[in-house]
Amino acid sequence: QPPMGTPPHGRPAPGHGPPVAAAHAPHGQLDPYLAERSRDRRVFLIWVVVVLLLTGIVGYGAWHLAVGRWTEVPALENLDRGGIELALREAGLDAEVVDDHHDVVPAGSVVSADPAVGARVLRGREVTVVLSQGRPRVPDIKPGTPLNAATSDLENADLTLRRDESADAHDDAVPEGAVLRLAPPPGTELTVGAPVTVVLSKGPAPVKVPDVRGRTVDEAVAALQQAGLKSSGEPTRRFDPEIPGGRVIGTDPAAGKESRRGSAVTLVVSSALVVPDVLGKPRAEALQLLREAGFDPVEAGDGAGNDQARAWGTDPAIGAIVDPANNRVTVEISTTVPVPSVMGKSVAEARQLLGRYGLAVQVSQLVPNESSVVIGQNPGAGGRVPPGSPVQLTAFP
Repeated sequence: QPPMGTPPHGRPAPGHGPPVAAAHAPHGQLDPYLAERSRDRRVFLIWVVVVLLLTGIVGYGAWHLAVGRWTEVPALENLDRGGIELALREAGLDAEVVDDHHDVVPAGSVVSADPAVGARVLRGREVTVVLSQGRPRVPDIKPGTPLNAATSDLENADLTLRRDESADAHDDAVPEGAVLRLAPPPGTELTVGAPVTVVLSKGPAPVKVPDVRGRTVDEAVAALQQAGLKSSGEPTRRFDPEIPGGRVIGTDPAAGKESRRGSAVTLVVSSALVVPDVLGKPRAEALQLLREAGFDPVEAGDGAGNDQARAWGTDPAIGAIVDPANNRVTVEISTTVPVPSVMGKSVAEARQLLGRYGLAVQVSQLVPNESSVVIGQNPGAGGRVPPGSPVQLTAFP
């Protein structure tokens, strides 16, 4: 018979008898009933935890969707750049602070925010805040600044460039096309978008080309430099029947024309030939001088080919200006001397001319006076005499 207090099925009644494991389970084994009860409790606890977690997650998600992911753009008045960035960061927002000129809002104050202050926005959104730079001032654009750079500087200052070509002026220092000055001048306070007139340089003022006709090349170059111009270098050459070869007959641009200061002027130099003075020269020397002057000499006279003879005249005459395209000259070569005309000359002038021909001079006059006028000569003009022959002159008074 089972012991007292034992249920009919062999399980002890609650509160009676020793622990089940000790009383009925084999040594080292847990009662299957108790093991099942323990497992059921663990499963229950796990489900409780799962339910609590799911409830928390669902609750947080609902809160986040309804409230947590939203924030409000905070007040930004009286904050500097750093304060604005901090306030937005603490509100969970990203800050983009930009500067802009404003005609009314003082420099350093907030002009606007986008989204506006107080707006509900998603966290992490960027808020653009415009800080006032105050009214714009004309930037310090130096003379010589390129126009495109000046345009960029004025645009950055929120001002409008205006051009007035009639105001452009010449300047020796500022290159043509560069900024000469601004109106109003740099530093002037204006309203946003106000116009600023940019005056450009027209470069150095033009100068008139000086008249250098008849001057030597060195003299002409000096005259050009004095006028603020310069020679272009190698001159051009052209025949001029009035200007001896080697001298300047004109310029390009022409004399009196305006040219940019510092610009080059081309000199035009005469290519004319000038018959050299070969009077009384030995034949060989005379011919050599003519060739060196660019002429093609042709001998004439009784001394042609005779090195003992001398040159007593040329055609064209000595000192004549000749086109180099027609450079043939006839030279009179003779062993006798042609007597030149000295009628109407002073005694002094007659002595000089006859002396050039190698002739002696004898004067007949009432009172010795070199200023007396020659009224007669013997031999007469055109006569031929041996070298050194005397010529008798009659002078008055």
